[in-house]
Amino acid sequence: MCATERPSAGMLEGPHGAVHLVCPERLGAVNREQERVDDRRQVSGGDGFVKGRDGGPVRKARVIIVGVGDEQQMLARVLANGAPPEYRLFAFVDDGVSRRPKGLGGEVIGAAEDLYSIASRAGAKYVAVPDVPLPKHLWHETLRCASAGIRVERVVDLYTRLTGRVPLDAFSSNWPTRDVPRVLGWLHETAIRALDVLVGTVGLALMACFLPLLALAIKMESPGPIFYLQERVGRHGRVFRMWKFRTMRKDAEASGPQWAEDNDPRVTRLGRILRRMRIDEMPQFINVLKGDMSIVGPRPERPEFVAVFRSVSPAYDLRHAVRPGLTGWAQVERSYASSVEDGIEKLEYDLYYLSRRSLWLNLFIMAQTPAVLISGRGAR
Repeated sequence: MCATERPSAGMLEGPHGAVHLVCPERLGAVNREQERVDDRRQVSGGDGFVKGRDGGPVRKARVIIVGVGDEQQMLARVLANGAPPEYRLFAFVDDGVSRRPKGLGGEVIGAAEDLYSIASRAGAKYVAVPDVPLPKHLWHETLRCASAGIRVERVVDLYTRLTGRVPLDAFSSNWPTRDVPRVLGWLHETAIRALDVLVGTVGLALMACFLPLLALAIKMESPGPIFYLQERVGRHGRVFRMWKFRTMRKDAEASGPQWAEDNDPRVTRLGRILRRMRIDEMPQFINVLKGDMSIVGPRPERPEFVAVFRSVSPAYDLRHAVRPGLTGWAQVERSYASSVEDGIEKLEYDLYYLSRRSLWLNLFIMAQTPAVLISGRGAR
């Protein structure tokens, strides 16, 4: 795995379950180490290199994609426009050589039966194959690639690892339930719950220190209760009441549920400060200790919004396989969702989390959360 890859649960735990035809991490370790040494000796600049994490030059990892279908072109767009800079689309390999994907930074340069020779001559580090049974001749070619230290991955796995999200539109209807959610053993689940109780207890103790002053400030800002309890959908679809400090006028939802907006006029002046610093969410430590929520997980949504999201994508219900969280992968990777489209995009991040859920990923997300709180990113 390249030293400059995007952090993910797979990197925290080792191999994360992607379908590899063989284990190229071991077979190609010596060759890849030699490549890194050669890169450092050769480079003095140029388009073929980027700066590595240690500040030194690293050669861009060339990617060859097998096939030119919608799934493959979606990955190509990420490589051309949004992938980490150390990855580069080199070419497509497809039996329909006359097909030319347009505007994606690569062309079809050969047939699938020549995959190994093309990849080895190009110095490719990755070959992305579709998530379908491979013809025998192509399977043999991928085995040769893997034995030479070229990493062979499903298109979906490479896309997911580069973007931190699971694309809903690119795969068959049976794909999500095969990989999501990740099933953990009882010991692992117990460790996650123990961490929830520990952090929840500490969080409530901190909240108690400034609760009297905060309660007085909320009361003085606008009439109404200190706390606001709102129905949310939790694990297994069970509806629970989520605690928050009140940050809006008492009649804020007289016309029914609605998404918060930038500079929402319903939010009080004090409420804006509490929301920006996420202090309004602190009472949810109560929900964590009650078992309604976890510290890390998909953020719980209101039943009215869940019904809308479910009508757009039935995969939305997969979010309810685990306890919802105070923070989550979608929260550290993306800003606040203020529309159905935003909510579906956040679902893709949630599915990524569910497919890699672990204590270590939870700790990683918790470590990233303070930066989000300090920046105020996604606050409404």
